[in-house]
Amino acid sequence: TDISFVTYAKKIGNRRIWLRNEAYVKLKDNGSYSTYLLPFLSHFSNYYLDYDSGECDFKITCNNETVLLQIANGLYDTQYVYYSTPDFYCEMSLNTIDPYYGDQWALNNIGQEGGEAGVDINV
Repeated sequence: TDISFVTYAKKIGNRRIWLRNEAYVKLKDNGSYSTYLLPFLSHFSNYYLDYDSGECDFKITCNNETVLLQIANGLYDTQYVYYSTPDFYCEMSLNTIDPYYGDQWALNNIGQEGGEAGVDINV
């Protein structure tokens, strides 16, 4: 997997969820980058900041879970961000009681009925 540190896992139902080493932040305006975000981050070390132009948000990667949570939580409740959220990882598996699921090739096409495997909506 791509989890950089060992952390606690919270059990939800029959699944476990882990904190990953990333947080995502979306600023309310571009001016906040130099006037707020960079000065705020200067109080921390051992992180990497990356801008995602497609989503117009920042990804903060950190190999220390305490620092990552301090950054995400410190940014969360300010007037400068729309959101600041840690990223979580959860193992998922198909669990359906739909008796017709196998016939619904648009959901998960494995080539049933002679179709081309993989041509589906990837659910």
